[in-house]
Amino acid sequence: MTNTCDLVVIGSGPAGMAAAVAAAEYGLSAILVDEQPAPGGQIYRDVERLRREGRAAAFGPDYASGLTLTERLRESTVDYRPRTSVWQIDRGFTVFVSHGGQSYAIRSKAIILAVGAVERPIPISDWTLPGVMTVGAAQIMLKTSGLVPPQPFWIAGQGPLPLLYAAQLLKAGVRPAGILDTTPAGAVSRALPHVAGALSNWRYLVKGLGLLATIRRAGVPFIRGVTSLSAEGGDRLTTIKYTAGAQENKVNAEALLLHEGVVPNVHMSLALGVEHRWDEALQAPVPKLGPLGGTSLPGVFIAGDAGAIGGARLAEIQGRKAAIGVAHALGQISKIVHDDALASLVSEEASHAAIRPFLNAVYAPRRD
Repeated sequence: MTNTCDLVVIGSGPAGMAAAVAAAEYGLSAILVDEQPAPGGQIYRDVERLRREGRAAAFGPDYASGLTLTERLRESTVDYRPRTSVWQIDRGFTVFVSHGGQSYAIRSKAIILAVGAVERPIPISDWTLPGVMTVGAAQIMLKTSGLVPPQPFWIAGQGPLPLLYAAQLLKAGVRPAGILDTTPAGAVSRALPHVAGALSNWRYLVKGLGLLATIRRAGVPFIRGVTSLSAEGGDRLTTIKYTAGAQENKVNAEALLLHEGVVPNVHMSLALGVEHRWDEALQAPVPKLGPLGGTSLPGVFIAGDAGAIGGARLAEIQGRKAAIGVAHALGQISKIVHDDALASLVSEEASHAAIRPFLNAVYAPRRD
């Protein structure tokens, strides 16, 4: 079986949902595929179900705001196909997918990759022990099943996500044994050149400070300057060893949750042969993108964290921009409509992107 359409959007996070809905509004036939059972991606995972259960508010207003996007998707003419895995993309473009144990092809004129980010691998000693997992994986368990790690558990790493997850746990009545902050020394000096951009995004700073305040009020130990982190145990994790302030420490643990930031998910774009570059700040490869998310391959666009880490609001804007690019490339909208639609997004995008250099500097990848 082969389906045909103007556009295939891969990934139903904020970028993918926004792109597919905007494309449909421009008159394109859009198919949105995602391997998850419901829209939302990682950031808005299971937001519709949690609203029905009355639990969406527990994850904060930013999480609940994802409902606006999912509602727009449900009300649109987008052909949304959940539980659908992409396993090959041929030039031209034919997208081969699997659903319910059967495979079929979708032939399209353009593709938008909105596959998001992945957590940076953290190969510490004995990281494969049962009981060691990433913060992102633990957050998925919390959202999808209401599961929390066994006590005592520690969160180790750096970046906004460990703070957000700890605050969500505390709101659910679950207290981590402590947080081991691995942010490299010199964060202040690294971030100083980017303070202006951070201040222009002061709402993001206030959110971060609010998360820290929540953790401190709960009395959760927050240990800075952690290095030489390792897991220990036999059949499973029993102990965490770390160095802080030149002193080696050991703590008992049933679970250790790791996070050292996220990087763009470039598996599909690399497989397609899209041109990439090395991002020194992220210490990771990223695709080379034009102003609307266009790549080195005509007809292939990338939106959201799959192209550059920016968060949910920025991903949504970039999804809409990519849809504008596709609609114009396929002759669906005029240059005037293209320019007018783009003008309304440029300043909004710049506002949300201004804080990224600051965050990238503060939470620089550790050299070890």
